[in-house]
Amino acid sequence: VKDLKVDKPCLIGGVPAKVIKVF
Repeated sequence: VKDLKVDKPCLIGGVPAKVIKVF
């Protein structure tokens, strides 16, 4: 599992998150 940190919040599963979980 990689943690991709982004500058601006992205909608992950309808929940704002600054860290994108990539499996």
